[in-house]
Amino acid sequence: MPGKASILSWANRFDDASYEAKHLVIAQLVDRIEIRKNDGYDITIHWRMTAEQFLERKTEESA
Repeated sequence: MPGKASILSWANRFDDASYEAKHLVIAQLVDRIEIRKNDGYDITIHWRMTAEQFLERKTEESA
């Protein structure tokens, strides 16, 4: 299972990526975002995969 260092590495890569690259990454990770207004806002993010699945997939692709 990937460790904290792996997640931080991906965070750094994301920070350095272009807007278009960030958009592509988010599109692969997020299925949909729901926003509901109550007293404030309720935001629910529906993910396509877990962080562990994402990191394992990237490890397999680079092998």
